[in-house]
Amino acid sequence: TLSDEQAAQVRQWIDGGGTLCIDAAGGSQAAAQASAAMVKQIFPQEVLRPLASSDGIISGRNLPGGAHNNRRVEYRYYALRQMGPTSSPRLQVILADQRPALIYSPEDLTAGLAGLEHWGIFGYSVESARKLTTNIVLSVLADPQ
Repeated sequence: TLSDEQAAQVRQWIDGGGTLCIDAAGGSQAAAQASAAMVKQIFPQEVLRPLASSDGIISGRNLPGGAHNNRRVEYRYYALRQMGPTSSPRLQVILADQRPALIYSPEDLTAGLAGLEHWGIFGYSVESARKLTTNIVLSVLADPQ
């Protein structure tokens, strides 16, 4: 949780050109609810929207070397058992001046980045988590701000 002062400081940093990426680590329902509440606290007047498939984070377009096409991703078997078959990324975003200021994933990216293969993690496969996160970092580096 964030105090009101902490949420205001994060918002000030984002308004100054920062980009915040939040995921529901492990993908648990409690983590998703807590992280969504933080997003609402930082941006009380904004609504998360699906990140467009044309955005560089998904498509890999207009990003510096090493970008990935993430239009099709893999989810962990545990997540697919609950969601049903899908291969579309489900990242959400709040835009500021047409740039992703806050990127939110209700599915786990963190355990994927760490290479954890444990059962019970609701999120992206290790490879897809790493590719999505690579593009998130490259999009921040490509941002002229």
